[in-house]
Amino acid sequence: ATLAAVGAAGIPSAGLVTMVMVLNAVNLPTDMISVLLTVDWFLDRFRTITNVIGDALGCAVVQQLCAEQLEEMDREREQQQDGAAPLIKNKDIEMQQGTSM
Repeated sequence: ATLAAVGAAGIPSAGLVTMVMVLNAVNLPTDMISVLLTVDWFLDRFRTITNVIGDALGCAVVQQLCAEQLEEMDREREQQQDGAAPLIKNKDIEMQQGTSM
């Protein structure tokens, strides 16, 4: 049942599948599972909302904490796509010209 629950978070109405597995594991009847379907349909909507809001909040936190690094990565990717040479630091340019600071 634990292995089934790990992968069930992203699957709609997966709670019913895991519930049947748990009921079978403890030797309880699964005859009335259709009655639980109506209740689980409603509760599944709340689980989905919670999951989506949690994912969105996690993305927002990562974006805030890593904004500078993400912008730098975007600039590097744009340079690679444009075929431009990577940025050269001033010290490297001076060394090529034979001057030093």
